[in-house]
Amino acid sequence: VRKVCHMTRVGRKYTVQALVFIGNGQGIGGYAVGKSPMIKPHHAIFDGFKRACRKLFFIERLNDHTVYHDFYAECNYTKMFVQRQYQGHGITCHPHLDVICRLLGIKDIYIKVTGGKRNYLALCHAFVTGLLNQETHRDLAERAGMHVVKLDPARNYYPEIVCSPLNTPMKKEEDLTLQERLRLDDFYGEGRSPFKKYDKWAQIRYRQRPFRDMYSTPMLYKAWPYRNMEKVMIRLLADETLPRWTRDARKLIGDVQHEEAMKGLRPIPRGIGIGWPLLPGKGK
Repeated sequence: VRKVCHMTRVGRKYTVQALVFIGNGQGIGGYAVGKSPMIKPHHAIFDGFKRACRKLFFIERLNDHTVYHDFYAECNYTKMFVQRQYQGHGITCHPHLDVICRLLGIKDIYIKVTGGKRNYLALCHAFVTGLLNQETHRDLAERAGMHVVKLDPARNYYPEIVCSPLNTPMKKEEDLTLQERLRLDDFYGEGRSPFKKYDKWAQIRYRQRPFRDMYSTPMLYKAWPYRNMEKVMIRLLADETLPRWTRDARKLIGDVQHEEAMKGLRPIPRGIGIGWPLLPGKGK
């Protein structure tokens, strides 16, 4: 709510403007600006509420808690970089955008605002425009003609196919253009990226210790039994996709290859390794 004045022949005339944003917490929202005379300021809120009810829109959300992808949006001198976050991260953004996210049902997001931060109408308009223009996984798969693969850090970046094209034929490696080979951050960010401060002491604090300090440092000595935990975790994640290379599987494959070799379907290897066997009397 703010007070606005303009000059007339009689003198300054004051009015009240109120930016009203409504939402149900499930992706439906709307916003509008209401106006009223100075003597009835609360009527501006009622007017804005009625206008917002006639301008409702729906926002697509990923798993009902965040946006589908990072994007860049701007309005006048207000610019913002929106980044999706994992579940449980929370809302980290401008206080007014915090209220908008809660009204729309967005629970995990990070927004970096640059430029004009006090123009609340531009903030609202830029954020809503970016939300309405975002692509879902289905839209991205149909537009690009490729699989949409998810690399989750919680799963050690194990690739997982989220969506595949249904109506668009799958493209091959030689059919991809330079525009399609761009990273999604560059495509949706329009070539822009938020400014990040570089910590020059980060490399010094977390530099890798030499191998001779492996047993001299108590923490590294305690972590030595868990050195293969990451490989085991990746193996467990791939159980549903790739079979395990166990002794029984190796013996079964060896028996099959032996039967094919005895039937003449597979050539019998000569010697062991990559060299040819030496005949008697030749070689040392």
